[in-house]
Amino acid sequence: MRAGFSDVATVPPELRQQADFARQDLASRLGIDQRSIQIQEARRVTWPSGAIGCPQPDLSYTQALVPGSRITLRSGGETFFYHAGGDGQPFHCPSERAQSPLDAEPEAEKY
Repeated sequence: MRAGFSDVATVPPELRQQADFARQDLASRLGIDQRSIQIQEARRVTWPSGAIGCPQPDLSYTQALVPGSRITLRSGGETFFYHAGGDGQPFHCPSERAQSPLDAEPEAEKY
């Protein structure tokens, strides 16, 4: 295991490359050391449409099930989402657009 990457052991082997990419991308976006970013979750999911759980306003998407992955990162008390379709490269999905995949447990209501 690489120094500073203690959570790598919790990432499924088939998602390690995607999780590493997401962590590097977020570190670059935030201008911080990637070792300060925790991988909270990395798992295979099913997205309900071609939007891959991150629809953009005024766009339409294929309404078909899409296998993919979701990587959830934490840094500085904030949560960041990275979505991918199939085995593709994950992309940052702003939290205000991030939707849960079909096979996710419902999120607790926010007050």
